Amino acid sequence: MNNRKSNIPQAIACAETIKVLLERKEEDAQPNEREFLISKMGELLSLLKNENTKRSELSNQLYEVVSQL
Repeated sequence: MNNRKSNIPQAIACAETIKVLLERKEEDAQPNEREFLISKMGELLSLLKNENTKRSELSNQLYEVVSQL
């Protein structure tokens, strides 16, 4: 459990970076795809910031985001 908590700040930073990059990306993606990815990254950030979130919920959210990239 302590190992998971120590990784949360890194995971939050990573998700925030990806969200910023997705917001800036203007080519290659349809507007609705970009909005979907930005929305999902926002959800992932919320889960990462909530220390009570179960690991399975995080895995499901991350899979959804990565599968759309």
